[in-house]
Amino acid sequence: SGSTPASDREGRFRVTRVGLEVTRVRTQGDLLRQGEVALDPSRGDALDLVLRVTRGGTITGDVTWPDGTQPVSFSVQVEGPGYQDRSGHTGRFQVRGVPPGRYQVRVRAAREGILGRARVDDVEPDGAPLRLVLVEEASCTLSGVVLDGSEEPVESLHVSADQVGGDQRRESAQGSGGRFQLKNLTAGVWIVRVSARGFLDAERRVELSAGSTQELHIVLTGAGRIRGRVVDASGRAVAGAWVGDEGSAYTAYFRSGEGGTDAEGRFELEPGKPRIRLLALSDEHGPSEPLELEVPAGHTLENVELRLTPACRLAGRVLDEDGRPLAGARVAVATRSHLQDTAETDPRGHFELLRLPPGEHTIVATHESRPWALASASATVISDSSGLELRFQKEEPVVLEGRVTRGARPWSGPVRLFSRHGQAELEVGADGLFRTTLRWPGEWRGAILLDGVLGEEGADLRRWELVVPEAERHVVALELESLPPLGQPWDLWR
Repeated sequence: SGSTPASDREGRFRVTRVGLEVTRVRTQGDLLRQGEVALDPSRGDALDLVLRVTRGGTITGDVTWPDGTQPVSFSVQVEGPGYQDRSGHTGRFQVRGVPPGRYQVRVRAAREGILGRARVDDVEPDGAPLRLVLVEEASCTLSGVVLDGSEEPVESLHVSADQVGGDQRRESAQGSGGRFQLKNLTAGVWIVRVSARGFLDAERRVELSAGSTQELHIVLTGAGRIRGRVVDASGRAVAGAWVGDEGSAYTAYFRSGEGGTDAEGRFELEPGKPRIRLLALSDEHGPSEPLELEVPAGHTLENVELRLTPACRLAGRVLDEDGRPLAGARVAVATRSHLQDTAETDPRGHFELLRLPPGEHTIVATHESRPWALASASATVISDSSGLELRFQKEEPVVLEGRVTRGARPWSGPVRLFSRHGQAELEVGADGLFRTTLRWPGEWRGAILLDGVLGEEGADLRRWELVVPEAERHVVALELESLPPLGQPWDLWR
């Protein structure tokens, strides 16, 4: 129904005139875990519902400029076992629903051409309020003129700028009349991307010095077109299917639900890049296999067919470290980035995943009480599969330390590591040295971004594989140029 009443101090709420189409009630708010309960509209009024939530921890703090004044508004990023991006006002912030663990807190504010940034590491939830003083630097401005092939302004456009290195921030804005402007950027290297309907995306790499203003002149090239149809496994047309690039399927299809094939399963689109992995998704079927296509500017590819797979079911259960059923675990498919289908285990630890394509998949379970841990297993999925067991493992900590170089020179930056049992993050310092504690020995895989923007064409992403022995301490020396390339982070699971 879209109703969002607020609960009172005793946690009570009341909603009247609820439509018969409403089948579920769910909480909203800054919670570690939302409460949810199913409704049966045929039974009439639903009284004394109980929605059980998990509050999580809280990180609070005060922020000031060096002269003691408080920023009117600012952004707060909390990164660690969980991630949250929040706003602060009048010098104060509060981030709720934080899982246990240690976090890095970053604050950013702006005033009159000045940027202010502050950072603190190893912050634990529910500790004393933080006291942060912003470090000032002159901000940068980037503007641009965007034209088509006839030197006419492009009326409606979107621009994004990703910082290379540093805080790896993304800034974005809408443009009109062929112009755009991005303010309050930090000094450094940025990848600027301009997109507009009917045109290929354009990308520029710019380096901004503190306090500088730069203007770009960009001419967009008309995009090619793809026409085709979507069918099911038996060859029948599928209406309402989403069609697009595999890289945007996870967010575009499940977030917006807009567009789709017509009654005859036909579609037409103008991709923003000349090479695309085309994919079709439908609520009633499994996804199609990605189809790699080259679409030259100004050309049209006709009669492209995407065949959806049968929707398969996978059932199983999740166990804790002692082999007991674990309720409230979140189960997902790690090998398909575009599948947002997830399930939550019931009090007996049981789960059920629907709409999976047939084949081999890696299934992963997480739990709010173990934000760093994973329970994973491989499964061969056919039309109806069951009996999969995911079990969390007891910790056997190993200290991992070493030095990272690129071309024999120290390299610094973040590294994310995964194993069958968990995940870890480490920060390599300016001297190339790092030290962290892995909670389990065994095989680990990592994704390291050397250049570019993660998920975008041209990014230099490398794959790191290592075997950590059962020991108190393990030392490694890593030369990044010797690592093989990695297409996308989720390829680590394949």
